Amino acid sequence: MEKRSQYHHGNLGQALIEAAVALIAQHGVAGFSLREAAAHVGVSPSAAYRHFSSKEDLLNAVAMDGFQRLALQMEHATAEARSLNPESPALAAFQALGLAYVTFAVNNPLHFQVMFGMPLQAEPRTEETSPYQLLQAALDDLVAEKVLAVEDRTGAELYTWSVVHGLAGLLTGGAICLSDGGITEIFNSLVPRILAGLCSAGNTILRGSAPPFVVETHLAEGCQSLKS
Repeated sequence: MEKRSQYHHGNLGQALIEAAVALIAQHGVAGFSLREAAAHVGVSPSAAYRHFSSKEDLLNAVAMDGFQRLALQMEHATAEARSLNPESPALAAFQALGLAYVTFAVNNPLHFQVMFGMPLQAEPRTEETSPYQLLQAALDDLVAEKVLAVEDRTGAELYTWSVVHGLAGLLTGGAICLSDGGITEIFNSLVPRILAGLCSAGNTILRGSAPPFVVETHLAEGCQSLKS
C-alpha cells in the first residue's frame, strides 16, 4: 500500500515510463503491456490508463523521455569536453557530442529503437533542448572556431546526423561488434572524415588529416570483422 500511495503526488506517469523502459530492456518492445507496466510499479491498470490511453501512448512517452535523456548526456559530454580542451573547445565538443550519441545508443539499444521507431505524437517542451538543437549549436561553434567554413555550414546537420546515427545503428543492430574501448577509438578516427565530408571542394584544410580507419583490431571476441 505504501508503494501505491507515493504515486498520488503526480509522479505516476514518470514511474510508468521508467517501468516501460525496464520491461523493454528485459523483453523487447513487443514483450510488455500497459497492464504489466502498471503491475511493475504496483498500481492498478485503471490508474495507468488515466495517464496513458494505450501501450502506444506509453511508448510515445518513452521515446520522448529517451530524447530528453540523450540530450542531457550530450550536454554533459560537451560541457566536460570544452572544459578539458580550452584551446579548441568547439572541435572537442563536436567530437564529444557524437560519441555521447553513439554511447547512449549502445548502452540503451531497445530504448534507442523505440525513440526512432515511433511516430512521435508530442512535441518536446519548449524549455528543453533537443539533441538536434545541440548538433546545430555545435556546428555553429565549429564555424565560429574556423574549423568549418561558413559556406559548408548549410545542410551540415543532415550529413553529420546520418553518419553518426548510421554508426549507432550498426553497433546496436550487431552488424559491428566492438570491444569497450573500440567504440571511442573508432568514433574518434571517424570525426576527421565527417569534417572532411562537410568541406566543399575548394576547402581542403581538413582533407587528408584522417588517421587509418581500422575496425578489425577493435572487434570483441566472437564478433566477425567487416571483411567477413
